[in-house]
Amino acid sequence: MTIVGNVFFIRPNNNNDFTFENIRKSGYQIDVPYKGNSIFFRIIREIWFRLNLPFQFLWYNNDVNKTDCNTLIVYDPLIVPEYLVWLRKKNLKKRIVLFYGNPVNRTINPDLIPDDCCEKWSWDLGDCENYGMNYVRSGYWEGLKVTKKVLLYDIVFVGRDKGRAKDLLELKKIFRKMRLKIKMHIVADRRYQRYFKPFYGRILKYDEILGLLSQSRAVLDIVQENQSGLSARAMESLFNEIKLITDNRNIVKYDFYDKENVFIIDQDDIALLPEFLRRPYKKIDHEIVSLYTFENWIKKILSTEGTMKKKAQLLRNTKT
Repeated sequence: MTIVGNVFFIRPNNNNDFTFENIRKSGYQIDVPYKGNSIFFRIIREIWFRLNLPFQFLWYNNDVNKTDCNTLIVYDPLIVPEYLVWLRKKNLKKRIVLFYGNPVNRTINPDLIPDDCCEKWSWDLGDCENYGMNYVRSGYWEGLKVTKKVLLYDIVFVGRDKGRAKDLLELKKIFRKMRLKIKMHIVADRRYQRYFKPFYGRILKYDEILGLLSQSRAVLDIVQENQSGLSARAMESLFNEIKLITDNRNIVKYDFYDKENVFIIDQDDIALLPEFLRRPYKKIDHEIVSLYTFENWIKKILSTEGTMKKKAQLLRNTKT
């Protein structure tokens, strides 16, 4: 496939990162942005970057500049503006896309990225409006569908803390009072933080997460602060025909939303949650579901030449 040969991905590869592995399995070239990825060197690198010490480029992985691909897609986690400037200098003739898979307030500020450095894309409609970025739907792999098994849980949540632990634990108490069976597995944001709080669990392999989904009626989705985009849990619900319980009120704006499948916390009547879970999942048209595949995600980016910051700034100025 021609597209595969022309795109190179850059993304940190944390333990059991299903996105990194599935990009690779899809046939694309992918590598990490930085060198020294053991726990020891990652801590040193993070301190180095936070203190803004000189010679940060010594940590940059130069292997990403050896590809013949004409499009580089960089994921936002751990990326700093200096890295993008360096990447542009090394790849003057290539198209560079920075994709935000996290809300802007938890990652790199688009306004700190030089005008001519790269295109900025996001799956979050709110961030796209606020920062003049290019919008693209979330992308998921159809091959990750689960085989339904005997139901052991009413609700499952697996994910990193990201400031959500307090709300998650409160919901756990509420669900248990309703006699609902819940499996909640909260992971620390950093590996070294695992032992800081008693409720943190180990990092699960994605196959283990899929196994839990196959045994559950619904998946719980508590979004990060200021997030309006769709999380991985929303995609897991859609592709596996498992109900979704979420606090993302923006979900009603998406074409797959159906009140039979999606329960919105603090909007729908919590007393009706058990009844919601007992009702069968309402099948969504395959044409709608297919819009959220990884294949369509990358086709959208490659078929649309995104705006640079200077152009986006002009767009924002017209709104004020």
